[in-house]
Amino acid sequence: MSPRVLMAAEIQEAYCQGQQVIKAIYNFSPFFLLNGYTAMVYRNDVDALNNFWIAVEQLTGFLWAEHYVKNKSIFPARVAKCHSHVKGAIQRDQIWAKHQLLRLSKIISKECHKVLCQARGKRNDLVHDGIVPDIKVINALWKALPELIEIASGIRELGVRRLLGGGANNWAVPERTNFDEWAELATKV
Repeated sequence: MSPRVLMAAEIQEAYCQGQQVIKAIYNFSPFFLLNGYTAMVYRNDVDALNNFWIAVEQLTGFLWAEHYVKNKSIFPARVAKCHSHVKGAIQRDQIWAKHQLLRLSKIISKECHKVLCQARGKRNDLVHDGIVPDIKVINALWKALPELIEIASGIRELGVRRLLGGGANNWAVPERTNFDEWAELATKV
C-alpha cells in the first residue's frame, strides 16, 4: 500500500557521501559495515556483531592516530595521567584502553563509550564462550557507529543514521550455539 520509493538523486547523494567517508578515513573498509548491517537486518546476530566490531576497530585505529596521538599534548592533565596508567595496554594495542582515552579526551561521547564497552564485552563473550549476543547490543552498536564515522571523517549528519536497525522479533536464538540444547532435547525424547 505504501511502497518505498527511492529517487535517483537520493541514491547519488548517498553514494557521494559514502565516497567522501571512504576517502577521509584511510583505513576504513565499508565492506564490514555493509555486511554487519545486512546480518543485523536478517537477524544473524553473530555476523552482525563481528562485522560491526571490525568497523569499530578500524575507526578506533583512525581516531587514535589522527585525533588522539596528534593532539595528545593539548589534552588536560587527567588524560595524561590516565595515559600513563594504561600505557602497557596501549602498547599491547588493547582497544579498551584506547576507548577510555578517547572518551577522557572528549573525542567520543560518554554514550558512545558506554555502547562500545558493552559491545566489546559481548564480542568477547562470543569469541571466548560462544555466547550469541542480544540484538539490543547490536542495535545500540549500529546507532553508535555513525558517531565514530562522523568524528573520523569530519562529515556531519550521515544519511546512514536514517537506516533502522534489526527488528524486534524474538527468533529464539539459543544463548550458546555449541549444540548443548541437542543433548538436553535427546534426554527428553
